Amino acid sequence: MKIRAVVQRVSHATVLADGESRGKIQAGLLVLYAVGRCPPSEGAELEESLLELRACEAKLIDKLLGLRTFSHSADSRGKMDLSLNDVGGALALVSQFTLFADLRKGARPGFQNAAPPQLAKESYLRVESALRERLGEQRFVSGVFAADMQLSFTNDGPVTYVFEVEKGQVRQL
Repeated sequence: MKIRAVVQRVSHATVLADGESRGKIQAGLLVLYAVGRCPPSEGAELEESLLELRACEAKLIDKLLGLRTFSHSADSRGKMDLSLNDVGGALALVSQFTLFADLRKGARPGFQNAAPPQLAKESYLRVESALRERLGEQRFVSGVFAADMQLSFTNDGPVTYVFEVEKGQVRQL
């Protein structure tokens, strides 16, 4: 299993799910989150894959909270050397299975590379819970897994990162 994330530094973001407000954040990160399949290793068991997925979730959480993507307001050079926690920023987490869309053939995307919905939902809920616990209710907003969602945000910078976490390793895309 692997996790793909699109992380954007935002000056604000609002999340609606099925037309209902899930909340809004001010300065922080907007994270689009998806779980994908990996080709099964020879003799790989489901339990091993789930343990690997949990390690990827932990790595992602640490990366998000430690990513130095903010600058001192007094730093005229604009050097990004502060993390989300350093600036007291907020985070919005939104599930986005389309990050694993296969666009190579035809006009209709294929989603065979996305993890099965139940597995992806369980992963999303674990990450959501861990981030909510570490950031607190005031600094965290999440979407609803598999809901029809609308996002409104202003990318600050613009700063955007796209990466995967697989086998506990982060790989930039």
